[in-house]
Amino acid sequence: MPNVELHPVIAAVTERIRKRSAPLRAAYLERMRAARHAGTVRSRLSCTNLAHAFAAFDADDKQVLRQARWPSIAIVSAYNDMLSAHQPLQHFPEIIKQAAREAWQAFMANGFIRFISFLFIVSVCYHAWVGVRDIEAAL
Repeated sequence: MPNVELHPVIAAVTERIRKRSAPLRAAYLERMRAARHAGTVRSRLSCTNLAHAFAAFDADDKQVLRQARWPSIAIVSAYNDMLSAHQPLQHFPEIIKQAAREAWQAFMANGFIRFISFLFIVSVCYHAWVGVRDIEAAL
């Protein structure tokens, strides 16, 4: 990529923004470092918070989510099913949940996919580390 010089006004504004945001950026980077080492929050929630977070899940999903080995999805609808006597969308959330469970299980059952997923995660972490290092060096 060719090295392109910034217009002097844009360079000056960029530098002012860098200086002004340095303390906030440092605090943000520290929070991100701490979060990276802390892992998932849901494995450390208290019983009360888990009850609220997992209330809509069935018993099997609650146990799997508690172990922090499974992603969770949200099903959001702009239609208020409770206000309609016909409840046209009554069964769709369960159908979507079951399809998601089956798709995830079938997808992750293949050992090759698990290995590729692991490599992908490692490569994303490496690239993020290199990118943050480069950003910090640039600042």
